[in-house]
Amino acid sequence: MQNKKVAIAGLWHRHDYGSILGCYSLYKFIDNSGFSPVLMNKPKDLWGENEKYEDENSVAGKFIYPRCEVLPVFTSEQDYENLNNDCDIFVTGGDNVWDYSLCGSSGQYFYLDFVANNKIKIAYDSGFNGNCIPRDIKESINRYIKGFTAISVSEKESTDFLKREFGVKADAVINSFFLNTRGMYDEIAEYSRYLYNKNQNKFTVVIVQSGSAVINNLIRRTEEKYEIPAIVFHNPDKPEEKSIFSNDGFIVSEYTAVEDYVWAVKNAEYVISDSIQAICLAIIFNKPFVAVTSRFAVDHVCFEELLKKFALGYKIYNTDDYTVNYESILDSQINYNPVNNFIDYTRTLSQNWLINALNKNSFEIENESSGVVNYQHFEKKQVYKQTLYKIQNLIFPDCEWKDKHQEMLYRGVKMIYDPGRKSWNIPVGGVVECFTYFNSLSIKKWIKYTTADKFYLHLKIKGSFKIHFFGHYIETPIDKKGNSIPVEETLNKIKEMDINRTHFIYRAVDNGIIKKEIFEERSFRFDEPNELILPVLYDKASVVGIFLTANSECEIFDGYYSAVCFEQLLNPVDISIVSCTFQKEEYVKQNINILKNEIILSGKQGGCDEIFEHIFVNIVDNGRTLIPEEHEGYRLKIYPNPNAGGAGGFTRGMMETIKRSE
Repeated sequence: MQNKKVAIAGLWHRHDYGSILGCYSLYKFIDNSGFSPVLMNKPKDLWGENEKYEDENSVAGKFIYPRCEVLPVFTSEQDYENLNNDCDIFVTGGDNVWDYSLCGSSGQYFYLDFVANNKIKIAYDSGFNGNCIPRDIKESINRYIKGFTAISVSEKESTDFLKREFGVKADAVINSFFLNTRGMYDEIAEYSRYLYNKNQNKFTVVIVQSGSAVINNLIRRTEEKYEIPAIVFHNPDKPEEKSIFSNDGFIVSEYTAVEDYVWAVKNAEYVISDSIQAICLAIIFNKPFVAVTSRFAVDHVCFEELLKKFALGYKIYNTDDYTVNYESILDSQINYNPVNNFIDYTRTLSQNWLINALNKNSFEIENESSGVVNYQHFEKKQVYKQTLYKIQNLIFPDCEWKDKHQEMLYRGVKMIYDPGRKSWNIPVGGVVECFTYFNSLSIKKWIKYTTADKFYLHLKIKGSFKIHFFGHYIETPIDKKGNSIPVEETLNKIKEMDINRTHFIYRAVDNGIIKKEIFEERSFRFDEPNELILPVLYDKASVVGIFLTANSECEIFDGYYSAVCFEQLLNPVDISIVSCTFQKEEYVKQNINILKNEIILSGKQGGCDEIFEHIFVNIVDNGRTLIPEEHEGYRLKIYPNPNAGGAGGFTRGMMETIKRSE
């Protein structure tokens, strides 16, 4: 039986490494799946000035033509009629082919306006990269987009846009770069003739879409830190930018072949880039990297969303955020085991989605509103279970030391603790705000540094009350010329908020930089103790909290935040707490008792069971005044030590931690 022929409309002909490789990856997978793919060439009437997409000697041509079957440039309606007679299936995608700023001049070509209605039409990873499409164009697009057999995207922004503007449900798939395994890229790198590897020199590779003084500064800082040279691969579409780097003394690659680009990432010690595709390649090769972006970049949201899926948001350096230290991002390590597991899993599901679409079989992938893929599972495939994990308790005063520091736990009316019922009572009309050091939720940090997805508030409570979420975020100020003003400079000019124990953060007004967002208030009434579970609401907020007003006498029994995570993608972490002390028995004994009672013993008795098995406490006694036998216990150890000062004491603690881990 002859293989079905699949025509692919992609951006393989662009002078852009990422577009070429993304489309090639899509072609390669379809080819390996038993179909006969062909790449379409953009029709001549849609070419811009000086564009020669059929040029086999261009960067794209030299890579694509030896590896793929490419159709000639079509010049007549008869060509398209013949194509429809010849091909069974049409696919568009492999890049942001629906990005109007990038492909608007192509009309509805990438919406497959030339394809007959009885053909299978598939969009795979066809992103919009923004929502700026003129209204009259949307009306035209709407007709074609609803004729697709199956549509998939790799970004939540595009999913939301399709649903909002066209009423179309798109499935979430993995970026086309990851559709094939690393082996495909290893094979490409073998064809590189790049000469820098002759002496096996170490280097950092810098792949830049848009050159600037900011990028040059980062390159210089990276070279100084690692004492190895940086090799710059600049945008081949902007040859004029070569001088931006060469004038600063950097090595600029003279080799523009796609194979050299892949080889450079594979063999680099470190990868620095403002290109999403280059960062994808760094992840595929398990390389340390820094992703450089700014909030003015067109693909800023896509960058953040991609790395959030892999819990690698901490590797983004935002050039507009003056509070972030670039060197600390360079130093941060990546554990690629859970990342690779997640990629393997989502790749398998995405491959099955595409195969089913090519065979015109129904295969749905459920999209969560968060944008993190949560796939429906099909037969004989490993099921990745999503589980709700407690991540943070709400803490209220139930002993003397907590009473002393009430403002670090909550603000508002004083709650009365009932030790018999183990509950806290709020009088009628009382207001409690939990936007505090211990009880606010640093939601953006959880998103950035972990695989946590959706978040929930759990509150066991009795009574009638109103509750809502609110949060704060920092907005980088802009001067009249549109330039970012360093946050630290502006913060120094702002008066401190008038907040003390009797004032609420919630009622503080925006001060121009620190912004707040408030979400709809909701009312509840429970005549008996009931566990209320609410999704945590946030948009831009980095930190969120709750504001509760009692309509009747209310009684709180328990409260905590939870997060949804994939069970198999959890990264087991143990925490070693090192305390160094010199004749501070009063404080040390108090802290020992808190750790024992609140975490260790509580966990053994069924309390913080998610935490206590992963906590180790090492106390280094530089004064040798503590009696170990009086305080040591399960997961808590005291080490008498010479008075080596703080540095010596903490070093001893780290050494003992390493011994324990071994």
